[in-house]
Amino acid sequence: MKSIIFNEIKKILECDFTLENPKDKNLAHFATPLAFSLAKELKKSPMLIASDLASKFQNHDCFESVEAVNGYLNFRISKTFLNELANQALANPNDFSKGEKKQESFLLEYVSANPTGPLHIGHARGAVFGDTLTRLARHLGYKFDTEYYVNDAGNQIYLL
Repeated sequence: MKSIIFNEIKKILECDFTLENPKDKNLAHFATPLAFSLAKELKKSPMLIASDLASKFQNHDCFESVEAVNGYLNFRISKTFLNELANQALANPNDFSKGEKKQESFLLEYVSANPTGPLHIGHARGAVFGDTLTRLARHLGYKFDTEYYVNDAGNQIYLL
């Protein structure tokens, strides 16, 4: 969702900026300190720049409000836009938020219980966590391989 919002903002601002998650979600869903970056270049106060930028977002379907607060631009996402995103996710659950194929590949080893000791809840937790991490990474487009390391060699097994 953050990337969708980022792209909507970029269409209007047409410059590089960062999008942050404010500590207080009651103030905004996202914020940007862009006005501080532009202040030196434009030779204006960040508060004035933020006010000018906020006015560009009036009547935008994506946002309930865009406010200039102490030089920051605070964005509140509209409920209509959130409903549209939710409907898209429900209509296409396998494709929604799916990432493009990436070059990076990873190998994740998980579970790998000690063959000389008892299984415990930590092994189950590791299996669930490892499988979930793998599925998320693959959905986001990463080449993600898994391995279960069977440690059945060595002196400890020989002694059994």
